[in-house]
Amino acid sequence: MKRIILIFILLLGSMGLTAQNRGERYLAGTISTSLDYQHFDYYNDKSLSSQSILPLTTAVGLGVEWGFFVADRLRLSLGFGIPFSSSPSTLMNQTGQWSYSSTIGIQVNPNVAYYLELADKFFYCPEIGAAFDFGKLFQEKNALTNDNKSTYSGWTAYAHLLSFEYRISPKVALGIGSGTVRYSYVKVKKDDPKTDSHYVTRQFKFELNSAALLVRFYL
Repeated sequence: MKRIILIFILLLGSMGLTAQNRGERYLAGTISTSLDYQHFDYYNDKSLSSQSILPLTTAVGLGVEWGFFVADRLRLSLGFGIPFSSSPSTLMNQTGQWSYSSTIGIQVNPNVAYYLELADKFFYCPEIGAAFDFGKLFQEKNALTNDNKSTYSGWTAYAHLLSFEYRISPKVALGIGSGTVRYSYVKVKKDDPKTDSHYVTRQFKFELNSAALLVRFYL
C-alpha cells in the first residue's frame, strides 16, 4: 500500500513538471480579431417602414509577446502589437453606401495570468492586464465631413475570463483568450496645429465576439 501511495505521489509530481513552472520563459506570436454586425428595422404605427444594415465592423491585431513565470503557474507578460480597424461611420446616401473610418496604431500590453490545470497539458489561465494605444484615425469623406486625419491615444483595463492554453510539446503551446470584460478611455485629436479640437470616449464592454490566438514557444 505504501508503494502504491508513493508511486501516486511521484506521478503527481511528474505532472507538475509538465506544467508552467517558475523560471520558464516564452516568446509568442499573437493575432486578435473582433467582428460586429447590426441590422435595424424601422416601424411606423407598428408597420415596418424601412430596414437598414450596418456593414461589418472589423478589428484585427498582430503582435509579439514575451512572458516569464515568476512562480509556479503565475505568469507575467509584456506584449507589443499593431492593431487595425475598419468601421462604417456615416450613411452617405439612400443607396446604402457608407463612408468608413479606419485606424492603425501601436499597442503596449502588460498582463498577468494564473494557470489551473484542467487536464493533462490543458490549462485554464484567466488573464488581467492593461493596453496602452497610440495611432492614427482616418475618416473617409462624406456629406458631413471632408477627408481628415486624427491622432488617438488611450488605455484599456481588461480581463480575459475565457482563456486557455494547450501544451502541444514541452516547447510549443497554443492559447486562446475571449470572454473579455474591458473598460477603455480614448482621446482623439484632429491633426490640425491651429486648433485643439478633440473628443473623448469611455466604454465598458463584455465581449464574446472577439478572440486572441497565440502560439507560445517556450525557451
